[in-house]
Amino acid sequence: MVVLQQGPSSLAEGRVLLRRWTASFDEKIRAVGARTALFSVWAESTRTSAFWDVAESYSLAASDVGGIYLPATQAWLEAWYRDPSLQLYAADGYHPSQQGTYLSALVIAGVLTGVSPESMPGRVVWPSGGDLTIPEPAANVLRAAAAAAIASSARP
Repeated sequence: MVVLQQGPSSLAEGRVLLRRWTASFDEKIRAVGARTALFSVWAESTRTSAFWDVAESYSLAASDVGGIYLPATQAWLEAWYRDPSLQLYAADGYHPSQQGTYLSALVIAGVLTGVSPESMPGRVVWPSGGDLTIPEPAANVLRAAAAAAIASSARP
């Protein structure tokens, strides 16, 4: 499995490049017996109206190559639908906060392992001994949002 991610790719030019480079990398990925997965990211905080365009770009790129679609974009929207107060962006308004990172990781792990995000822990311990701990009320919302995004993107 090789996971690809380009950036939001909500604009027409970005979509074209994402699809072109996905196809190009997919040839190499398949040549070594692996499969391509597309990590659908979020739009920057100043362009939240572009979320569905981002999702469509990544979904199309995954479909083009028969790859796996990782719907983090939809999970962010699901999370805000359930709790608009969640802080998914870091201070720069572009990168994810710890909650945004956790949510995206739930989606990726859920799709790639087949394990429901709702059964995943709210605390991750790094090999270095550090950890990422999401308070349980927020973790519950994020797990449910990840599960919903995965379920909705898996429908034919």
